[in-house]
Amino acid sequence: KLAVVDVPRKSVYLYDSLGGDQDDVDAIAKNVTELFKFFTKKHRAKSAGTFRGVLKVSNKQRTGVDCGVFAIMNMVAVSLGLDPRSQGWSQRAIPHCRNRLMILLMRDKNW
Repeated sequence: KLAVVDVPRKSVYLYDSLGGDQDDVDAIAKNVTELFKFFTKKHRAKSAGTFRGVLKVSNKQRTGVDCGVFAIMNMVAVSLGLDPRSQGWSQRAIPHCRNRLMILLMRDKNW
């Protein structure tokens, strides 16, 4: 699962490769709302208000072990302003994505 918080729009977008439902995203939005209430009260800041949950259609995985790779791939696409579904990757591409991520991580000597 990847939850993206959009503070200006007071929205939480959920990308779930296992096919979450509206109840999942509503629960996450409620938790985000409570978290923001806590921080705004602690720091005497203006309240962010109530966040709404939006379930986004995501590429679906067929196994129970690829959640992390799907979440990372969704995160990369969203951070670049792209729709993850438009990137042409699916369950079949996960081994390549996993290998590519490993190469990128191993290349950085600070890890």
